[in-house]
Amino acid sequence: MSAKTDKTCETCGKVFRVWRYRSNARFCSHPCYGVWRSQNVAGKNHPDYKDKVLVVCKQCGEEFSVHSYRATGSEKAQFCSRACHGTWKRGRNTGADSPCYKERVEMVCEQCGKNFLVYPHQTTGPWKRKFCSRNCRHRYIVGEAHPNWIGGQKGYPTGWSAARNKAHAKGTGSCVLCRMTEEENGRMLDVHHIDYDKNNLSDGNLIELCQSCHTKTNFKRPFWKLVFSRRGHVPPLDWQHRQVMYGN
Repeated sequence: MSAKTDKTCETCGKVFRVWRYRSNARFCSHPCYGVWRSQNVAGKNHPDYKDKVLVVCKQCGEEFSVHSYRATGSEKAQFCSRACHGTWKRGRNTGADSPCYKERVEMVCEQCGKNFLVYPHQTTGPWKRKFCSRNCRHRYIVGEAHPNWIGGQKGYPTGWSAARNKAHAKGTGSCVLCRMTEEENGRMLDVHHIDYDKNNLSDGNLIELCQSCHTKTNFKRPFWKLVFSRRGHVPPLDWQHRQVMYGN
């Protein structure tokens, strides 16, 4: 006795074989089932079908059809298209007509003295507006008014150029940390202040560093002060590692 049985496809009429436990099969393939479903289980033939109802567009006044659940209640359709919704909203739901509208408050710019308008939440607290523009804010927060003000020291003192040239003349022409030469550095070596005091131009306070090492020494300054002050400006290559790991 064969374990399979012959069936006829209800869509294309083709005979196909299936296992006996699938004796209720009606279609030979998924495409045939899709064709049958599109013809018989669609529109009004669908078991969940509900008639659509007509409603009037709030903007253009034309009728359009929607499902019954969108004819009333919180999900009621009011516009026939997004274009009509946008047109209605631009004409009625802007400015003082908007439900989120808040009257603006007039304030005085602390830099130029001009009056400007802000929202109520920008009059107090962390969002308070003090200036009418970014330009006024930038002009106001300079010098002692800047939170990072440290006394007004600017640039290098008189005699810096001569001291830098002297440090280059007395140096070895290579970085005291990595031994990189000026040719390998691609430019003249930097001159570094050991104590980070730009006004100290003494010979013992200036050393040559490559661009990479000079950038590196701007961090962990106490450590680098110790490196250069204890080892005669030319520490062994492994000395930095020992100092970080063991502190001696």
